[in-house]
Amino acid sequence: MSRESFIRLNKEYKAIQKEPIPNAIACPDPKNWLRWHYVIYGLDGPFNGGVYYGELRFPYNYPMGPPSIIMHTPNGRFISGQKICTSMSDFHPETWSPIWKVSTILTGLISFMLDKDDSAGCESTTTIQKESLAKKSMDWNNKNLKFNEIFEDYIEILTPVLSQTTPRQTTSIKPIILTSLIVIFLVSLILLFSFLSLKKLS
Repeated sequence: MSRESFIRLNKEYKAIQKEPIPNAIACPDPKNWLRWHYVIYGLDGPFNGGVYYGELRFPYNYPMGPPSIIMHTPNGRFISGQKICTSMSDFHPETWSPIWKVSTILTGLISFMLDKDDSAGCESTTTIQKESLAKKSMDWNNKNLKFNEIFEDYIEILTPVLSQTTPRQTTSIKPIILTSLIVIFLVSLILLFSFLSLKKLS
């Protein structure tokens, strides 16, 4: 790892700590600063409730060269464990710009994840499949040793809170109307008999 790379990545890490990336957490591997671990969470649509773990693997000459982008958690959008082809990954070094950084890379990845464009490293799945994988994502993450090692302090935040509320019971209006009509009918009969009885007495 070059001195320039370390200075740049250290600067980016401090910036992320001060201003977190929306819907993402990222930090360097303590044993290798060229390998960063990230989690994407809090997305809408079929990824709602999903927590997606992946890696950014930076080259020795970063920021002059782009990183590899990988997502490990099965998600239905990107093939688990394979490099993702984007304009900011090592698939396209010709489009890479040194002004890009961890925060903009992950923001771009989130945007690409929510899009439907196809590329190398992508897979085609249904909305139902994506929703199913989102629900199972933390179960998968919890079995991943590296995820638990790096994001141990974030587990509570990342674990989706399951609703404990019971479904609200709804009462049909038809039985209420029918009961009311029966009551009115019976009351009317009672009043009618009372009226007839009084008339006979008179």
